[in-house]
Formats: sequence, C-alpha cells, structure tokens
Amino acid sequence: MKRTALYFLTLLFVSSGLWACGGSSGGDAKKALDKLHAACKADDHKAAAGFIAYKLRKDKARRYKDTLNAADEDELYAVKRTCKRLLKKMGGDFEIVEQKTEKESEGTWHVLIFKSDGDKGAFAFLSHGDSFMLGDID
Repeated sequence: MKRTALYFLTLLFVSSGLWACGGSSGGDAKKALDKLHAACKADDHKAAAGFIAYKLRKDKARRYKDTLNAADEDELYAVKRTCKRLLKKMGGDFEIVEQKTEKESEGTWHVLIFKSDGDKGAFAFLSHGDSFMLGDID
C-alpha cells in the first residue's frame, strides 16, 4: 500500500511539473522567448536573429527552416521589426497563460499564449536544431 501511494505521489508530482512548464517543448520555447527578449532589449541583433525564423520571399527554401542572418541588410531589418513588436507585446504586466502545440505544414508549432496590459496574443515557435525559433507573433 505504501509503495502504491508513493508511486501515485511521484506520478502526480512529475505530471504537475510538466503541466506547469507546458511539457518539455513548452518550457524550451519559453526559454527561447526569454533569450530572444533579452537580446532584443540589449539591441543585440546578431543574437536575436538566431531565434527568429526566416520568412522573407527571396529564398523560399529557407522559409521556416532557417533563422535570420543579421549580416544581411533585409534580414537585419526583419530582426529589428520583430524585436520592436516583441518588446511592445512583452511590455508591462506580461504573463504566459497557456502553452499548446499545433501541427502545420511547417512542422509542430509551440504556441505561448500571453496576456500583457489587457492585451492577449501568442508567440509561435518552431523547433530549430536544439532550440526554437520565433515564427509568428499574433
């Protein structure tokens, strides 16, 4: 009986921890968001570019499969524009309220739904190597 109770408590503890972090992928997407936010706040465009998905029309083979390159003028502009939007969304009373995954043609999206100063929105990430890249801000 004690072993069953211990097993149940362990299972409950582990599952509640995964739920709180959104599972490993939700927690990893949150870590990527935190790193991207820090890079944007520091105006470190090279670091920020490594967390933002390439979505430009000029190279369709890279769309949602690669990150931006801050050394390229067009891509640097996309980094700056994305950072500006991200910093605006994450200002004030920012809180992630839900995490979910959605399968789409680009891959599995890891969506972080947030509230910030009465505004609601979502940051959507795709897996990229051993990290995640921001693909969309809603």
